[in-house]
Amino acid sequence: MRQGFSIVPFKISDEHGLSETVGLAKFSSAGIVLEFEKEFLGMLKAGGVHEARIPVSDILEIQFGKGFLGSFGSIIVRFKNLSAMEGLPTKKGRLKLKVARSDRAAAIEVVESIRTVLSGQQQELPSPSAGQLYGDEAKTSDISKTNEL
Repeated sequence: MRQGFSIVPFKISDEHGLSETVGLAKFSSAGIVLEFEKEFLGMLKAGGVHEARIPVSDILEIQFGKGFLGSFGSIIVRFKNLSAMEGLPTKKGRLKLKVARSDRAAAIEVVESIRTVLSGQQQELPSPSAGQLYGDEAKTSDISKTNEL
């Protein structure tokens, strides 16, 4: 991401085909900002423009999916908690942003950059010691002595 963030246009179709959500996704190492609005029958806009911020700390997984016959690709985001999805046009607990063929390279690039940030966060977390998980190690050893056969 050259300028600090990358922008990828997206759309999300509803299950019945009567409306769709269209917008811009701005990706940075801090997370994703979505600006979107809902359109009915491809022309009537309803509800105005909405903005949603998704910090990287709320993202469990992000991946790029290839569309049917290469016409569309998709960016699929899974979250760590339900509150992160509030106000977003999600389906089945995930956010699926359809991306046009012309924006496919940018979408793949941003997915890989967010995945790199996510893998860096996982490596930064220290693994807990047995004492941190189960209490004081001295107490644990005393318990083992009392349970001898």
